[in-house]
Amino acid sequence: MGKSFVGKPKPLGADHKVVVVLDHGPRFGIGASEKLPIHVKELAGNKQKFVATIEKSVWSLAVECALEMHRIVSDVFPNNNKLMRFVLSDCVGRFLTSDTSDVMKQWGDSLISRNELHESIKSAGKPLTSEDSSILNGVRMAVDALSQKTNAYRKAIDTAQKMGNRPGQGKRPRVPIPMRGGNLEANKQKRDQFLQTFIPNRGAIVLMTSLKSEEELKSLEADIVEIVKGRNLIVKNLGDDNFSPIEDLRCYIINVYSGNLANPLQNKSMQSADDTELVKIQLLSTVDTGEAIQMVVHAVTLDLYNLVSTTITGIPMKEESITGQSVNYDVELFPSENRP
Repeated sequence: MGKSFVGKPKPLGADHKVVVVLDHGPRFGIGASEKLPIHVKELAGNKQKFVATIEKSVWSLAVECALEMHRIVSDVFPNNNKLMRFVLSDCVGRFLTSDTSDVMKQWGDSLISRNELHESIKSAGKPLTSEDSSILNGVRMAVDALSQKTNAYRKAIDTAQKMGNRPGQGKRPRVPIPMRGGNLEANKQKRDQFLQTFIPNRGAIVLMTSLKSEEELKSLEADIVEIVKGRNLIVKNLGDDNFSPIEDLRCYIINVYSGNLANPLQNKSMQSADDTELVKIQLLSTVDTGEAIQMVVHAVTLDLYNLVSTTITGIPMKEESITGQSVNYDVELFPSENRP
């Protein structure tokens, strides 16, 4: 008697595991359009005096916004059911991590802490100036990571198997999964393929880089699709239970351009990058100022994690530079309507 799969476990969304890829090459090593004003407190009184401006690099702005995305996810999902990994891409791709343990090879069960992220970014240093740097090195590492099974994915598959081991009710018809007789390995592969049909391996990549032309964008999109398909072929031939082919990838490309130049690329909505619906890509272009990049990162975060934006206005706070007075501030919150 064959076993049957009954019911449908809740699938994991693309926000279940996300890889943020930061361009660590020469295009992010240049100075940004935004200047940072420096004020110092006067000896007499509490007034602050402007003394100078300093230049910030595009890399600094990108790092700040990546940290902001990490902050939002860790605040909104404190139970760590949303996993994130960070990758730097220059002449090679490498994960941001505080040590060289197995965390580099596995997803684990929790986010990297903010302090660990700070330390690993600091140890990475300034962006490389080598023209051999390529954002594709980070993309390959991100795709490899997304093909890895997480513990939550394993639990979902395990739940599906248990549901298939007992008669039950559900909208889906009972589908036999051969467990005995014939080639056991072939039977196991058939069973796994059936289960993964209802629990697809989904993930997302948030890619921060700088593109100069439509041709570069098209080339990058084609390379991403090719990398995913190539990785899937390797995983299928590998037969390693630690990996699963990627069946749904959402990729957000955040294109940062200089405020001194015209925007080379217009925004594009999320759409399939090929005819298989395997990879969907969205392009968001932004000028190289902290506020502009942060707005785009907020938009990506809201879309990816199904959040909403709520602003609380008129919060009074004391301002050190204005003795005896307070200033009203607005605070933006990102609640989740359906927090797991």
